[in-house]
Amino acid sequence: MSDLTPLTHAGLSISGKVRSENQDRWFSDPHHGIYLVADGIAGNPEGALAATIVTETLPKFIQQKLQDFSGSFRDFHLQELITELSDRLHQETQHQPKLEGMGSTVVVALIQYRQALISHLGDSRAYLWRQNTLQQLTQDHSLAQLLLERHELTPEETAHHPSRHQLTHYVGMPQPVKPDLHWVELERGDRVLLCSDGLSNMLRHDQILTILNEQVSPQVCCQRCVEWANALGGRDNITCIVIEVL
Repeated sequence: MSDLTPLTHAGLSISGKVRSENQDRWFSDPHHGIYLVADGIAGNPEGALAATIVTETLPKFIQQKLQDFSGSFRDFHLQELITELSDRLHQETQHQPKLEGMGSTVVVALIQYRQALISHLGDSRAYLWRQNTLQQLTQDHSLAQLLLERHELTPEETAHHPSRHQLTHYVGMPQPVKPDLHWVELERGDRVLLCSDGLSNMLRHDQILTILNEQVSPQVCCQRCVEWANALGGRDNITCIVIEVL
């Protein structure tokens, strides 16, 4: 299974102004059409290690599965691979006191056949930019988002509520997880943005749109996103990948 969509991409990650360590990681494999962002969970032991494990292990799972996969692209088992990784991470760390409780978010895009499969756990996000419009493809797996869906918070309250940092799903959690999955048919000129919450918590929807509207390269888009988020406070690690369909 290999029919790559013509793409160009760039990624960038910085520590921000507050964190002493960058626990974000990003990965790209244009040959297989794999792109992902992982954010080690703050407050948990070895968050950076957890994010590194995600970015090193999940692509290998995907690459191995692609070798033998012959079905419809929409039926590729991306969710199951993330679930397998989460279960394995939890099992291998639960009896190691220094590692027990470690975890990471993940948002991954698999792009082939001018289609994208997007899956995630946690509050790292995926956006689709198309013809001067911006659509958030993922919904945060956070307590604040859960309260919003229950109509106990407004969207404005959610943006500043302390529970927005409390994740309900993440890689390595004790309970079995089922990541969300989104299928998108891509068009020439589309841009897919993957980012950690260090970017999405600092930049409003319209600010991200302003940057992606600019007719500049993915590399310049990443630089402007990260610089703007940092200028607004940089309260967390800031990471993004911009993928453009040619």
